Amino acid sequence: MIANTPDRMFRLSIKAIIAEDDHLLAIHLRDRRGDFYYLPGGGQQIGETVAEALQRECREEIGCGVMHHEIMFVRDYYGWNHEFSDIEGHIHQVEIMFRCTILPGQRPTTTTVPDEMQVGFAWLPLDELAETRFYPLGMRQDLLEAIRSDAALPARYLGAIN
Repeated sequence: MIANTPDRMFRLSIKAIIAEDDHLLAIHLRDRRGDFYYLPGGGQQIGETVAEALQRECREEIGCGVMHHEIMFVRDYYGWNHEFSDIEGHIHQVEIMFRCTILPGQRPTTTTVPDEMQVGFAWLPLDELAETRFYPLGMRQDLLEAIRSDAALPARYLGAIN
């Protein structure tokens, strides 16, 4: 087993898959190449349950609480293998992605604790997701199929995709 070192870090990240009315809720970010998107969520802190991490991250990034349901996907992210390696080249992250719904009476809103590069959130039309700079790029088709399925599908391990 490789331990965290000053030049490598492991973390567990919890993500929310929130779909409504043929749209996917995503964090909107901007870098030197332009706009891009990813699922709300982030790293679990020591002493925090997975459910608590998901709640905290969603409140920080989309300004509302969520109810988590089944696990939809799990993936490995090796920062040194991807286009963000200049920023995240030291990170090995495992992401657990839950299907979620927004808590009754709440709606996403601007927050005071955005991620670095975050400019807000967006409801991405599912019909445009395949052409959108949405990460992980390699899961867009799997995500669309799972969201559009009438039945809850078993959780899938996606591997080390970007």
